[in-house]
Amino acid sequence: MDLNKELRARRSFNLVDISIDENKDDGTATIEGYAAVFDSPTVIGNNWWIESIARGAIKDSALEDVVLLVNHDDSKIALARSRKNNASSTLQLIVDDKGLKIKASLDIANNSEAKNLFSAVKRGDITGMSFMFQVAAHEWSDLEEDTPKRKIIEISRVYEVSAVNFP
Repeated sequence: MDLNKELRARRSFNLVDISIDENKDDGTATIEGYAAVFDSPTVIGNNWWIESIARGAIKDSALEDVVLLVNHDDSKIALARSRKNNASSTLQLIVDDKGLKIKASLDIANNSEAKNLFSAVKRGDITGMSFMFQVAAHEWSDLEEDTPKRKIIEISRVYEVSAVNFP
């Protein structure tokens, strides 16, 4: 396995500090949580390596066009979208000291899949998130060990964030 040739990657996390808001008169509901957490070691594959994402790895330039999906299923319509992370986007992306936070406005009145996602998060049936991204720079360490470590230094693009059944 060539550890330096990974074009796209997925990372999963339990939703951290998730909050929901359905008390809106416009038929929308909001979910918030973290799609990525910095400096959080994660075992990749069957103990292939341990990976973490460095603070500062995600810049605004990596967030040009990001969609919210369920279980990375891009055959379904996006439930929210951020284009250049502008204020009118239905998906807001905030990079803070903890990680990549998402705030999605879901159209639960007109979109049954958005309503289903909101309901599943509210019930606690979906408790995790994952995101798909492209790595621009990384560093390896402990290559002589059974489980080497990779630190992602820069992410060139975030393609999507997903609420997932199994983070």
